[in-house]
Amino acid sequence: MQASVGYWNKDLGHVYHRRSVQQDVQRFEGWKKLQSLCDKVPEYNRERNKVLFATPFLTGGRIEESLQLRKDNFTVENEEVIVRDMRLLKRYEKTGSWIEWVDVKPSNKLARLYKFDEEKQKYWRNRYYTETKKEVRSEFRFSTTEPLASLLVKWLENCKDYLFPGYSKDQLSYSMAYRIITATGVYPHWLRAQRASCLISEYGWRMEMMMEWMGWEELSTARHYARYGPTNLVAGKSLNA
Repeated sequence: MQASVGYWNKDLGHVYHRRSVQQDVQRFEGWKKLQSLCDKVPEYNRERNKVLFATPFLTGGRIEESLQLRKDNFTVENEEVIVRDMRLLKRYEKTGSWIEWVDVKPSNKLARLYKFDEEKQKYWRNRYYTETKKEVRSEFRFSTTEPLASLLVKWLENCKDYLFPGYSKDQLSYSMAYRIITATGVYPHWLRAQRASCLISEYGWRMEMMMEWMGWEELSTARHYARYGPTNLVAGKSLNA
């Protein structure tokens, strides 16, 4: 299935590819694969680019969430990186509604939402005004001994505020981060998906543990990854323990 095309700025031709969760869910490809991809980041500002690649995997965060991270979100102690108050995006609440009318019923996956009005001879569906909820993930942590973790720990030593400061605003833009990561041959969300697969295949986590760590709301999301997990491990134990 091909990713659909989206635009940051259609007039300027700034294109990105929308991908569904299912497109990126796959078996964990291993630490060596991650390290080899990390080495493919663009040469300019290479240290920053490597940390930018590593952070969505290490935290399991969406790229937008990773870009909002600051030094104060992290504490390094006892060979662990502790992450607190990481923003959770993709959380919305309805603030109003309106009706959309179209002459031709769409042929995409939203088609089932449209109903036909005999009087107006048009199709319609309910649409909603929404606003982003300001939610944060529960405190979580990962080991400083994990591959890629040393990149982030070293970066934090010299970080002053935002983990990835921008040129004209507080944080690096999504479009720039997207271009840096896709230069390695993978999409940003692939890194989040790989972390989820890693938790269940390398550490033997159960779905409920993954939901809390990743900040998921739906058990169905965890089920996408569950098929890659061994069934004979004690929850929370590493294969190397």
